[in-house]
Amino acid sequence: MQMTSLNEHQLEAVNIIDGAVAVIAGAGSGKTRTLTYRIANMIEHHVDPRSILAVTFTNKAAKEMKERVVDLVGPQGLAPVISTFHSFCARFLRDEIDYLGEPYTRHYLIMDEDDAKQVIRDTVKDLNLDPNRYSSNRLKDYFSKVKNGQYDQLDFEDETVFVKYNEYLKQNNAVDFDDLLIFTLQLLNNNEALLNYYQEQYKYILID
Repeated sequence: MQMTSLNEHQLEAVNIIDGAVAVIAGAGSGKTRTLTYRIANMIEHHVDPRSILAVTFTNKAAKEMKERVVDLVGPQGLAPVISTFHSFCARFLRDEIDYLGEPYTRHYLIMDEDDAKQVIRDTVKDLNLDPNRYSSNRLKDYFSKVKNGQYDQLDFEDETVFVKYNEYLKQNNAVDFDDLLIFTLQLLNNNEALLNYYQEQYKYILID
């Protein structure tokens, strides 16, 4: 595999097969390319490609990384799991969400942003609240921050909508994008056997 397009520091990161590596650089400096070459180099050094997990933020980046790895090492490049955070968590929950208990099942629905905002609008209407004050855009952003621990407390009306919104999701075996991340983290934190299984499965984890 030719790596002449990499600079000295990128090459140093790519050639580290085992152990933690942090690449700190500005936007557009080649971090994703470095990560892609590192995956390819691992495979060339006989790392089982099925033990490699790479996660990134956008579908576009994940697609480009997959294509680059295949270009570099051929069909073996199809074996690593390369996906967005949300896609990986959705895949994880399809297999493991039963551990959360009822009402969730592996046939759960994923609510996109538009669906979630519509549920919020319907909830605001059912509670006879002012839709201008309790806009779905504001509340969805606010609820996302609450779920991710950025806010500890809501005012009474916001909390009422929040509770009703989450009740709707549970009753319909549905999750929103935040739940994908939070439920995955919750299961891995609270189930040691599950955590051990995935640690054994993915010995090499790369984050773009």
